[in-house]
Amino acid sequence: MRQPMLISRRKPHDRTSLRAASVSSEYLRLVAYGAETRGLAPAKTLRSVGIDPEILVHSGARLPMERIPRLWMAIGERLRDPLFGLRLVEKIPFGAADLIDYLLRNCATVGESFRLMARFTPLLVDADRQALAVSGHEARLRLRTGLEVPAAAELFAGMVMRRSREIYGRSWSVRAVSFTHEPQGSRSEYDRLFQAPVRFGMPFNELVFHRDLLDLPQPGADARLKAILLHQAEAQLALVVAPRPVSFIEQVQRLLSDGMSEGDPSLTRVAEHLQLSMRTVQRRLRAAGVSHRAIVRKLRLNMAARSLVLSDLSQREIGRALGYSGAGSFHRAFKRWSGVTPGQARHRGP
Repeated sequence: MRQPMLISRRKPHDRTSLRAASVSSEYLRLVAYGAETRGLAPAKTLRSVGIDPEILVHSGARLPMERIPRLWMAIGERLRDPLFGLRLVEKIPFGAADLIDYLLRNCATVGESFRLMARFTPLLVDADRQALAVSGHEARLRLRTGLEVPAAAELFAGMVMRRSREIYGRSWSVRAVSFTHEPQGSRSEYDRLFQAPVRFGMPFNELVFHRDLLDLPQPGADARLKAILLHQAEAQLALVVAPRPVSFIEQVQRLLSDGMSEGDPSLTRVAEHLQLSMRTVQRRLRAAGVSHRAIVRKLRLNMAARSLVLSDLSQREIGRALGYSGAGSFHRAFKRWSGVTPGQARHRGP
């Protein structure tokens, strides 16, 4: 096994830089609280990476995200525990995520809770993206994190599992868990927490479960309280999501990247989000020297190249996860794009 990565080697999911993105003081409190339960002094740890501890007492404050990977790394190195993100799952109490925790707990069903979680993720980290994709009898809750920190992705997946089990007990289970990074430690720790097959080096961070679980009602949900909290969350989101000017191509790339997570990277979806006709989108892409198909192919095959190096999954499994009909079509597409076969790319390594 390769040495665990405290910071992922893969490139960010879009061109939003760490300097342009931000995280909330609520997110920072969550991480700091978890570190404190392991014996670290929050103020000292924050100062070591250039973060003023005073921010912890200011609700809704934000700071540049570029400092957060350094914070995760500092905590991991001081604890000498590459699995600390996973282990924090059992330390962080309900309410640590502030408004989001209470909003999601008062949704009528699991499905509504997951969809609102995806919508309001930017309140914590505005470069993160979540998506709920449903196909056949399966549902997939996916996270693409701008932090590129394995511990952060593991904390997210673990918190979803813990909260769901606390509410539903044996009624809740997942079919599989996937991470884009390599295992950070003993597989037994992952098995103990998730109680399901855990795969690494996959195209997505995701939890896979039966779609019927989306219809589970949340006991004790208060519809009136949810409406009040939803109004507050929408107001906060309007202040947070103030995107920097981006080019048309960047907008399309971002929408297609989000569409990959949701299982729909179609031109129709892109046009709807941009409020343009498909012909207009195609014309503007041609003027820039690219096409919808070429962008989707590049996104898929970049994910494939990473999975070939980081996982021992078969080419068929990787191709299927990315939407290819079979190993043959994936093999041909990969070779046309990269000039080498998937097997050669795997052999060459990173």
